[in-house]
Amino acid sequence: MAQNKFDLDNLRLRQLELEKKMQKKREDIQQNFSTLFAPPPPSHNIIENWMNKAQQTAAIVDGILFGYKMFKGFRKIFPRSHKK
Repeated sequence: MAQNKFDLDNLRLRQLELEKKMQKKREDIQQNFSTLFAPPPPSHNIIENWMNKAQQTAAIVDGILFGYKMFKGFRKIFPRSHKK
């Protein structure tokens, strides 16, 4: 009879290792998320403020246009039923 390499002690140790790795990944994701979505640092230069506002406005417009295109794409896939 072959020896079973998956006994309870090995499984528990493996589970603990995986839980530690998952916790580390959670912390990494949280750190990346907070740095990605952090507001830009305030500047004391009026030109930089205008550039930041222009970038924010462009990002908002881009998001709206992307949403509109996605909506139109979904309308092609799922057309409105015309009841007579």
